[in-house]
Amino acid sequence: MKITIINRFTKDTIVEGEFESLRSAVVSSKKDLYGANLSNADLSNADLSNANLSNANLSNANLHGADLSNANLSNANLHGADLSNADLSNANLHGVDLSNADLSNADLSNANLSNANLHGADLSNADLSNADLCSANLCGAEIKISQRDDLIKSLKLVIEE
Repeated sequence: MKITIINRFTKDTIVEGEFESLRSAVVSSKKDLYGANLSNADLSNADLSNANLSNANLSNANLHGADLSNANLSNANLHGADLSNADLSNANLHGVDLSNADLSNADLSNANLSNANLHGADLSNADLSNADLCSANLCGAEIKISQRDDLIKSLKLVIEE
């Protein structure tokens, strides 16, 4: 099928051609998807490690089990996205909108989530070890009590007894 991926800001074509699926078009893009409009895309289990998805629109996308390790997702829109079981280790998620996203069982170790909007996100059983959550909005986010210690470190809180 013919697939065209457009930069949502410049309207330039990022990828265009005949592909088996949107997933194969995204993976063939050489992983530079700055500003791409991929809302509602099925990218489950896709290898997007080291990809540049900064300022991309991935709202309501299915990224279940995707490898986004070391990816740049800064200022991306991931509102309502399914990132369950995804690998986001060492990813740059600065300023990203993850409101109402499913991040259950995701690996967010060493990720930069500073200034991220996690309002209403499901972070249950997510690995938050060494993640940076400074100035992140966690209002209404679902977090298990077993994640407390990692969360305290990620928020750089000092709790004295």
